[in-house]
Amino acid sequence: MKQILIIVLIGLTITSCKNNSIKQVESISTSNKVTVGYLNMVSSLTHFVALEKGYYTEQNLEVRGNSIKTSDLIAQDLVAGHINVGIELAITPVLKQLEIAPNSIKIFSTSNITTDNGFDAILVNNSSLIRKLEDLSGKKVGGFPGTTAKVSFLELFKTKHPKLPPPEFIKLSPDQHIQSLLIGDIDALFAYEPILSTGMIKYNFREIFPSVYGAQFSPNPIGVGAVNQQWLKENHEIAKAFFIAIDKAV
Repeated sequence: MKQILIIVLIGLTITSCKNNSIKQVESISTSNKVTVGYLNMVSSLTHFVALEKGYYTEQNLEVRGNSIKTSDLIAQDLVAGHINVGIELAITPVLKQLEIAPNSIKIFSTSNITTDNGFDAILVNNSSLIRKLEDLSGKKVGGFPGTTAKVSFLELFKTKHPKLPPPEFIKLSPDQHIQSLLIGDIDALFAYEPILSTGMIKYNFREIFPSVYGAQFSPNPIGVGAVNQQWLKENHEIAKAFFIAIDKAV
């Protein structure tokens, strides 16, 4: 009877040690997880470079990416803690959220956009009679959803042509951009990469104005990378590892 009891106790001890070991591994794995929010545009490319080249893996990170439609939503998700990092978003929604919730977001990178290196431009169909920015007065211009693209474009138009009626800005998800210009639902497209190059090369769209952001302010820090500040404080070493991976991807 004693032998049976000893065997049972040994078995329970081994099982207990094994379970504790599993829990410890799960804890380590969970602590190294990072949730990233990104926009479907070329400025989010560093995240995919880090994935493909294994830079996250080198830092012992398990990174999950969430495609998010607008910068406004990324900023809101950062404050709420639904994501840890916003790989790229417009700075204006970040500042807006910081007014509501101070010290909730911390910026770790900024863009450096000029008219020479801009990732954006205004496109029209090659057969269009529209030749320059002022020709867009009263016309429909499609662009990225959210507030930044609309406000930046209309403000630039107003600054350059204050006496002309402004264009109508149509918010469109990126998958609608090319088709909307092709079939004439819009007269022009405020395009971001990679749609900008795709439109010009594959569909022979014509550029009538270079980077809106570069023309508005040069160099323009409109795009930023940001983190949830509470997550950063509680996971300093993981955040540091993430920044190393992203810096390498850049």
